[in-house]
Amino acid sequence: MKKVLILLLLVIFTFTSSISVNAESSITNFERSEQKQAQVLYEFDNLWINEKDSYLFSNSFAGAYFDENDVLHINFALEYMDAIYRTYNFSDQFEVGYAKYSIKEFEEAIEIISRYFSEYSISKISIDDITNSLVVTTKVSNENLKETLVNLLKIENIVIEFDTDEINTHYTYSVTNGDFFTIKNFGCTVGFAARNSDGDAGFVTAGHCITESGSDVGEDIKIYGSIVGDVDSFIFEDYSTADAAFVDLRGDWWYTTRWIPSKNLVFNNAYQYLNTSSSYPVVGTVIAYYGDYNHTSILYGEITTGSVSVIMSGTILYQMVETDIVTIAGDSGGPFVRTIYAGGGLYLKYVQGVLSGGNSTHSYYSTVYNIFDQLDLTAY
Repeated sequence: MKKVLILLLLVIFTFTSSISVNAESSITNFERSEQKQAQVLYEFDNLWINEKDSYLFSNSFAGAYFDENDVLHINFALEYMDAIYRTYNFSDQFEVGYAKYSIKEFEEAIEIISRYFSEYSISKISIDDITNSLVVTTKVSNENLKETLVNLLKIENIVIEFDTDEINTHYTYSVTNGDFFTIKNFGCTVGFAARNSDGDAGFVTAGHCITESGSDVGEDIKIYGSIVGDVDSFIFEDYSTADAAFVDLRGDWWYTTRWIPSKNLVFNNAYQYLNTSSSYPVVGTVIAYYGDYNHTSILYGEITTGSVSVIMSGTILYQMVETDIVTIAGDSGGPFVRTIYAGGGLYLKYVQGVLSGGNSTHSYYSTVYNIFDQLDLTAY
Protein backbone atom coordinates (compact mmCIF):
# COMPACT_ATOMS: atom_id res chain seq x y z
CA MET A 1 0.00 0.00 0.00
CA LYS A 2 1.33 3.39 -0.84
CA LYS A 3 2.41 5.49 2.10
CA VAL A 4 -0.58 7.10 3.78
CA LEU A 5 -0.89 10.75 2.86
CA ILE A 6 -3.11 12.90 5.03
CA LEU A 7 -3.37 16.45 3.80
CA LEU A 8 -2.85 19.14 6.41
CA LEU A 9 -2.68 22.58 4.88
CA LEU A 10 -1.90 25.26 7.44
CA VAL A 11 -0.16 28.61 7.01
CA ILE A 12 2.89 28.76 9.27
CA PHE A 13 4.58 31.85 10.64
CA THR A 14 7.28 32.46 13.21
CA PHE A 15 5.27 32.18 16.42
CA THR A 16 6.30 30.39 19.59
CA SER A 17 4.59 28.78 22.55
CA SER A 18 5.96 26.92 25.53
CA ILE A 19 4.59 23.85 27.27
CA SER A 20 6.75 21.08 28.73
CA VAL A 21 5.98 17.82 30.48
CA ASN A 22 8.00 17.80 33.67
CA ALA A 23 5.89 15.96 36.25
CA GLU A 24 7.65 12.80 37.38
CA SER A 25 4.34 10.93 37.52
CA SER A 26 3.58 11.81 33.89
CA ILE A 27 6.96 10.62 32.69
CA THR A 28 6.63 7.38 34.64
CA ASN A 29 3.24 6.67 33.07
CA PHE A 30 4.56 7.42 29.59
CA GLU A 31 7.58 5.19 30.10
CA ARG A 32 5.35 2.38 31.35
CA SER A 33 3.13 2.65 28.27
CA GLU A 34 6.18 2.97 26.05
CA GLN A 35 7.53 -0.45 27.02
CA LYS A 36 4.12 -2.11 26.88
CA GLN A 37 3.43 -0.70 23.42
CA ALA A 38 6.91 -1.60 22.16
CA GLN A 39 6.22 -5.33 22.45
CA VAL A 40 2.95 -5.05 20.52
CA LEU A 41 4.46 -2.78 17.88
CA TYR A 42 7.24 -5.31 17.35
CA GLU A 43 4.63 -7.68 15.91
CA PHE A 44 2.65 -4.97 14.09
CA ASP A 45 5.77 -3.58 12.39
CA ASN A 46 6.57 -7.04 11.06
CA LEU A 47 3.00 -7.45 9.79
CA TRP A 48 3.12 -4.05 8.09
CA ILE A 49 6.49 -4.60 6.43
CA ASN A 50 5.47 -8.01 5.08
CA GLU A 51 1.92 -7.20 3.94
CA LYS A 52 1.62 -3.48 3.17
CA ASP A 53 2.06 -4.04 -0.57
CA SER A 54 -0.25 -7.04 -0.91
CA TYR A 55 -3.53 -6.48 -2.74
CA LEU A 56 -5.78 -7.63 0.11
CA PHE A 57 -4.01 -5.75 2.89
CA SER A 58 -3.52 -2.49 0.95
CA ASN A 59 -7.14 -2.36 -0.17
CA SER A 60 -8.68 -3.30 3.17
CA PHE A 61 -6.47 -1.72 5.85
CA ALA A 62 -8.53 0.92 7.68
CA GLY A 63 -6.09 2.23 10.27
CA ALA A 64 -4.52 1.35 13.62
CA TYR A 65 -4.48 2.98 17.03
CA PHE A 66 -3.78 2.39 20.72
CA ASP A 67 -6.65 2.93 23.16
CA GLU A 68 -6.29 4.32 26.69
CA ASN A 69 -5.32 0.85 27.97
CA ASP A 70 -2.56 0.49 25.33
CA VAL A 71 -4.52 -2.13 23.41
CA LEU A 72 -3.66 -2.01 19.71
CA HIS A 73 -6.72 -1.90 17.46
CA ILE A 74 -6.30 -2.76 13.77
CA ASN A 75 -9.29 -2.17 11.50
CA PHE A 76 -10.12 -3.43 8.03
CA ALA A 77 -12.91 -2.46 5.63
CA LEU A 78 -16.04 -4.50 6.37
CA GLU A 79 -16.40 -5.85 2.83
CA TYR A 80 -13.02 -7.61 3.13
CA MET A 81 -13.40 -9.14 6.60
CA ASP A 82 -14.14 -12.70 5.45
CA ALA A 83 -11.03 -12.71 3.26
CA ILE A 84 -8.96 -11.11 6.04
CA TYR A 85 -9.85 -13.83 8.55
CA ARG A 86 -9.22 -16.56 5.98
CA THR A 87 -5.81 -15.13 5.11
CA TYR A 88 -4.33 -13.95 8.41
CA ASN A 89 -3.81 -15.54 11.80
CA PHE A 90 -3.43 -12.41 13.90
CA SER A 91 -1.56 -12.13 17.17
CA ASP A 92 -3.75 -12.24 20.27
CA GLN A 93 -2.14 -8.89 21.16
CA PHE A 94 -4.18 -7.23 18.39
CA GLU A 95 -7.83 -6.25 18.66
CA VAL A 96 -9.00 -6.73 15.06
CA GLY A 97 -12.16 -4.92 13.96
CA TYR A 98 -13.94 -3.55 10.95
CA ALA A 99 -14.72 -0.09 9.61
CA LYS A 100 -16.68 1.33 6.71
CA TYR A 101 -13.86 2.91 4.74
CA SER A 102 -10.28 1.84 4.04
CA ILE A 103 -7.30 4.17 4.26
CA LYS A 104 -6.95 3.81 0.49
CA GLU A 105 -10.48 5.16 -0.02
CA PHE A 106 -9.70 8.13 2.21
CA GLU A 107 -6.47 8.77 0.31
CA GLU A 108 -8.35 8.87 -2.97
CA ALA A 109 -10.86 11.31 -1.46
CA ILE A 110 -8.03 13.54 -0.26
CA GLU A 111 -6.55 13.68 -3.76
CA ILE A 112 -9.89 15.05 -4.97
CA ILE A 113 -10.54 17.53 -2.19
CA SER A 114 -6.99 18.91 -2.24
CA ARG A 115 -7.92 20.81 -5.40
CA TYR A 116 -10.52 22.79 -3.47
CA PHE A 117 -8.71 23.81 -0.28
CA SER A 118 -8.51 27.45 -1.36
CA GLU A 119 -12.10 27.60 -2.63
CA TYR A 120 -13.51 26.21 0.63
CA SER A 121 -10.92 27.88 2.93
CA ILE A 122 -9.71 24.49 4.11
CA SER A 123 -6.67 24.56 6.41
CA LYS A 124 -6.36 20.87 7.31
CA ILE A 125 -7.53 17.49 6.05
CA SER A 126 -6.75 14.41 8.11
CA ILE A 127 -7.83 10.80 8.51
CA ASP A 128 -9.05 9.87 11.99
CA ASP A 129 -8.04 6.22 12.50
CA ILE A 130 -10.13 5.94 15.66
CA THR A 131 -13.47 7.12 14.26
CA ASN A 132 -12.80 6.05 10.66
CA SER A 133 -13.62 9.49 9.35
CA LEU A 134 -12.25 12.27 7.18
CA VAL A 135 -11.76 15.40 9.28
CA VAL A 136 -11.82 18.68 7.36
CA THR A 137 -10.72 21.80 9.22
CA THR A 138 -11.57 25.23 7.82
CA LYS A 139 -10.52 28.78 8.61
CA VAL A 140 -13.98 30.12 7.75
CA SER A 141 -17.26 28.67 9.03
CA ASN A 142 -19.33 27.05 6.25
CA GLU A 143 -22.61 25.34 7.21
CA ASN A 144 -23.03 23.76 3.78
CA LEU A 145 -19.53 22.34 3.42
CA LYS A 146 -20.26 18.86 4.78
CA GLU A 147 -23.14 18.28 2.35
CA THR A 148 -21.00 19.58 -0.50
CA LEU A 149 -18.12 17.24 0.34
CA VAL A 150 -20.33 14.20 0.90
CA ASN A 151 -21.77 14.69 -2.60
CA LEU A 152 -18.34 15.33 -4.08
CA LEU A 153 -16.47 12.47 -2.42
CA LYS A 154 -19.25 9.90 -1.95
CA ILE A 155 -18.06 9.40 1.63
CA GLU A 156 -20.45 9.82 4.54
CA ASN A 157 -17.96 9.82 7.43
CA ILE A 158 -16.90 13.46 7.16
CA VAL A 159 -16.41 15.77 10.14
CA ILE A 160 -16.13 19.54 9.68
CA GLU A 161 -14.10 21.51 12.23
CA PHE A 162 -13.25 25.20 12.54
CA ASP A 163 -9.79 26.20 13.79
CA THR A 164 -7.54 29.22 13.22
CA ASP A 165 -4.53 28.00 15.24
CA GLU A 166 -1.42 28.29 13.10
CA ILE A 167 1.79 26.24 12.93
CA ASN A 168 5.24 27.74 13.25
CA THR A 169 8.81 26.80 12.54
CA HIS A 170 10.87 26.63 15.74
CA TYR A 171 14.20 28.28 15.08
CA THR A 172 15.22 31.18 17.31
CA TYR A 173 17.82 33.95 17.52
CA SER A 174 21.23 33.95 19.19
CA VAL A 175 21.05 30.48 20.74
CA THR A 176 24.54 29.39 21.80
CA ASN A 177 23.94 27.21 24.87
CA GLY A 178 23.21 23.53 25.47
CA ASP A 179 23.12 21.10 22.57
CA PHE A 180 22.17 23.77 20.09
CA PHE A 181 24.02 25.07 17.11
CA THR A 182 24.03 28.49 15.52
CA ILE A 183 24.04 29.48 11.89
CA LYS A 184 24.55 33.20 11.48
CA ASN A 185 22.36 34.62 14.27
CA PHE A 186 19.85 31.76 14.23
CA GLY A 187 19.84 28.71 16.46
CA CYS A 188 18.40 25.21 16.07
CA THR A 189 18.90 21.75 17.60
CA VAL A 190 21.11 18.84 16.56
CA GLY A 191 19.03 15.86 15.38
CA PHE A 192 20.97 12.63 14.83
CA ALA A 193 24.21 11.32 13.35
CA ALA A 194 24.46 10.40 9.66
CA ARG A 195 26.78 10.20 6.65
CA ASN A 196 26.40 11.81 3.25
CA SER A 197 26.87 10.05 -0.10
CA ASP A 198 30.64 10.66 0.12
CA GLY A 199 30.81 8.92 3.50
CA ASP A 200 31.47 12.15 5.42
CA ALA A 201 30.17 12.14 9.00
CA GLY A 202 27.86 14.80 10.38
CA PHE A 203 24.41 15.43 11.81
CA VAL A 204 20.89 16.03 10.55
CA THR A 205 18.72 18.99 11.52
CA ALA A 206 15.80 20.95 10.03
CA GLY A 207 16.20 22.41 6.54
CA HIS A 208 14.31 25.61 7.31
CA CYS A 209 17.08 26.52 9.77
CA ILE A 210 19.25 27.07 6.70
CA THR A 211 16.79 28.91 4.50
CA GLU A 212 15.27 31.15 7.17
CA SER A 213 18.70 32.24 8.39
CA GLY A 214 19.49 33.35 4.84
CA SER A 215 22.23 30.73 4.55
CA ASP A 216 23.26 28.21 1.89
CA VAL A 217 25.59 25.26 1.34
CA GLY A 218 29.00 25.97 2.87
CA GLU A 219 27.74 28.21 5.70
CA ASP A 220 29.64 27.71 8.97
CA ILE A 221 27.91 25.96 11.88
CA LYS A 222 28.90 26.79 15.47
CA ILE A 223 28.41 24.92 18.73
CA TYR A 224 29.47 26.59 22.00
CA GLY A 225 30.86 29.39 19.85
CA SER A 226 33.28 27.14 17.94
CA ILE A 227 33.01 26.33 14.24
CA VAL A 228 32.29 22.60 14.03
CA GLY A 229 31.34 22.16 10.38
CA ASP A 230 29.32 23.56 7.52
CA VAL A 231 26.07 23.01 5.65
CA ASP A 232 26.52 20.17 3.17
CA SER A 233 22.95 19.83 1.84
CA PHE A 234 19.40 20.81 2.75
CA ILE A 235 15.83 20.66 1.51
CA PHE A 236 12.91 22.91 2.34
CA GLU A 237 10.83 23.32 -0.79
CA ASP A 238 7.31 22.79 -2.10
CA TYR A 239 6.05 19.20 -2.36
CA SER A 240 9.07 17.65 -0.67
CA THR A 241 8.59 15.00 2.01
CA ALA A 242 11.22 16.34 4.41
CA ASP A 243 12.32 19.54 6.10
CA ALA A 244 15.94 18.57 6.63
CA ALA A 245 19.61 19.53 6.37
CA PHE A 246 22.92 17.72 6.72
CA VAL A 247 25.85 19.37 8.46
CA ASP A 248 29.30 18.02 7.55
CA LEU A 249 31.37 18.04 10.74
CA ARG A 250 35.09 18.87 10.57
CA GLY A 251 37.94 20.25 12.63
CA ASP A 252 39.17 23.79 13.13
CA TRP A 253 41.25 25.03 10.22
CA TRP A 254 44.38 24.42 12.28
CA TYR A 255 43.10 20.91 13.24
CA THR A 256 43.44 21.28 17.00
CA THR A 257 39.85 20.05 17.39
CA ARG A 258 38.03 17.39 15.43
CA TRP A 259 34.25 17.35 15.73
CA ILE A 260 32.55 13.98 15.25
CA PRO A 261 28.92 12.89 15.65
CA SER A 262 27.69 10.48 18.31
CA LYS A 263 24.54 8.60 19.30
CA ASN A 264 24.33 10.39 22.64
CA LEU A 265 21.10 12.14 23.59
CA VAL A 266 20.64 14.92 26.14
CA PHE A 267 19.70 14.03 29.72
CA ASN A 268 22.25 11.18 29.82
CA ASN A 269 20.54 9.05 27.18
CA ALA A 270 21.59 7.47 23.90
CA TYR A 271 19.85 5.98 20.90
CA GLN A 272 20.85 2.72 19.27
CA TYR A 273 19.35 2.89 15.77
CA LEU A 274 17.52 5.03 13.24
CA ASN A 275 14.11 4.02 11.89
CA THR A 276 15.11 3.92 8.23
CA SER A 277 12.18 1.75 7.11
CA SER A 278 8.80 2.89 5.81
CA SER A 279 6.69 2.00 8.84
CA TYR A 280 3.10 2.96 9.71
CA PRO A 281 2.98 5.53 12.55
CA VAL A 282 0.28 4.10 14.83
CA VAL A 283 -1.94 6.71 16.47
CA GLY A 284 -1.45 6.70 20.25
CA THR A 285 2.16 5.46 20.11
CA VAL A 286 4.26 6.99 22.89
CA ILE A 287 7.09 9.10 21.53
CA ALA A 288 9.66 11.41 23.13
CA TYR A 289 11.35 14.64 22.06
CA TYR A 290 14.97 15.23 23.15
CA GLY A 291 16.16 18.82 23.31
CA ASP A 292 17.52 20.84 26.23
CA TYR A 293 16.81 24.43 25.23
CA ASN A 294 14.68 25.70 28.15
CA HIS A 295 13.59 22.12 28.97
CA THR A 296 14.30 20.36 32.26
CA SER A 297 13.19 16.91 31.13
CA ILE A 298 12.46 14.77 28.12
CA LEU A 299 9.14 15.75 26.52
CA TYR A 300 6.80 12.78 26.24
CA GLY A 301 3.63 12.57 24.14
CA GLU A 302 1.81 10.50 21.56
CA ILE A 303 1.49 10.32 17.79
CA THR A 304 -1.84 11.90 16.91
CA THR A 305 -1.78 11.59 13.11
CA GLY A 306 0.45 9.26 11.13
CA SER A 307 1.07 11.35 8.03
CA VAL A 308 0.12 14.95 7.34
CA SER A 309 0.99 17.69 4.88
CA VAL A 310 1.57 21.27 6.00
CA ILE A 311 2.20 24.69 4.55
CA MET A 312 5.32 25.60 6.50
CA SER A 313 6.30 29.25 6.09
CA GLY A 314 4.61 29.18 2.70
CA THR A 315 6.23 25.86 1.72
CA ILE A 316 4.08 22.75 1.23
CA LEU A 317 5.57 19.67 2.90
CA TYR A 318 4.17 16.14 2.63
CA GLN A 319 4.19 13.07 4.91
CA MET A 320 4.99 14.77 8.21
CA VAL A 321 4.03 13.03 11.47
CA GLU A 322 1.90 14.88 14.04
CA THR A 323 2.34 14.53 17.82
CA ASP A 324 0.73 16.20 20.84
CA ILE A 325 4.13 17.31 22.17
CA VAL A 326 4.35 21.10 22.32
CA THR A 327 7.78 22.46 21.46
CA ILE A 328 9.33 25.92 21.61
CA ALA A 329 11.65 28.24 19.72
CA GLY A 330 15.08 26.71 19.25
CA ASP A 331 13.77 23.13 19.14
CA SER A 332 13.75 22.82 15.34
CA GLY A 333 15.83 19.88 14.14
CA GLY A 334 15.73 18.00 17.45
CA PRO A 335 15.09 14.24 17.47
CA PHE A 336 11.88 12.31 18.14
CA VAL A 337 12.60 8.89 19.63
CA ARG A 338 10.49 5.75 20.01
CA THR A 339 11.29 2.65 22.09
CA ILE A 340 11.43 -0.58 20.06
CA TYR A 341 11.21 -4.09 21.51
CA ALA A 342 13.99 -6.23 20.03
CA GLY A 343 13.01 -9.50 21.71
CA GLY A 344 14.54 -11.33 24.67
CA GLY A 345 13.61 -8.53 27.06
CA LEU A 346 15.76 -6.00 25.15
CA TYR A 347 14.39 -2.50 24.50
CA LEU A 348 16.14 -0.12 22.11
CA LYS A 349 15.74 3.57 21.29
CA TYR A 350 15.13 4.35 17.61
CA VAL A 351 15.18 7.92 16.25
CA GLN A 352 12.02 8.45 14.18
CA GLY A 353 12.70 11.92 12.75
CA VAL A 354 13.46 15.58 13.45
CA LEU A 355 11.22 18.45 14.48
CA SER A 356 10.04 20.91 11.87
CA GLY A 357 7.50 23.07 13.72
CA GLY A 358 4.31 23.21 15.73
CA ASN A 359 1.57 25.27 17.32
CA SER A 360 -0.02 25.52 20.77
CA THR A 361 -1.27 21.93 20.67
CA HIS A 362 0.86 19.87 18.28
CA SER A 363 4.30 19.39 16.72
CA TYR A 364 5.35 17.93 13.36
CA TYR A 365 8.42 15.98 12.35
CA SER A 366 10.05 14.68 9.15
CA THR A 367 10.74 10.94 9.23
CA VAL A 368 14.24 9.47 9.01
CA TYR A 369 13.07 7.41 6.03
CA ASN A 370 12.07 10.50 4.04
CA ILE A 371 15.11 12.51 5.14
CA PHE A 372 17.50 9.82 3.91
CA ASP A 373 15.58 9.56 0.64
CA GLN A 374 15.59 13.31 0.02
CA LEU A 375 19.22 14.02 0.99
CA ASP A 376 20.83 10.68 0.03
CA LEU A 377 22.11 9.96 3.53
CA THR A 378 22.94 6.79 5.46
CA ALA A 379 23.23 5.97 9.16
CA TYR A 380 26.43 6.81 11.04
